[in-house]
Amino acid sequence: MPAPLPEKALSGHCSVVNNNTLYDLSPDSVQALPLVENATWTSIDMGKPVTGHSCLRAVPNGDESQAALYVVGGTSDDDSYGGLQRYIFSNQSWETIDLPTEDMKGRVNHGVAYLNDS
Repeated sequence: MPAPLPEKALSGHCSVVNNNTLYDLSPDSVQALPLVENATWTSIDMGKPVTGHSCLRAVPNGDESQAALYVVGGTSDDDSYGGLQRYIFSNQSWETIDLPTEDMKGRVNHGVAYLNDS
């Protein structure tokens, strides 16, 4: 059986897996695919559109109810975007995180890692 095709092309994207679902963030869409047989892609609401971003899944304090997809860096048409946002899986909402510096603003071509104990 062939893999299901996403609703929008996966280009300039990053992906994470949470609760057996693949989440893919592209500059113009966020899509989710349950990792089960015969699953189909669905579109979900988007935070701030960004290009050149990286993402990761983090579970603060080991509390799965706080699990989130963090989007780090990237460029945005919104000049106020500081370079960090997250999608909280439990309530399916986006938050833009204000940082004390502009170190993440406009950051592209990078990777990210989450160290739970730091």
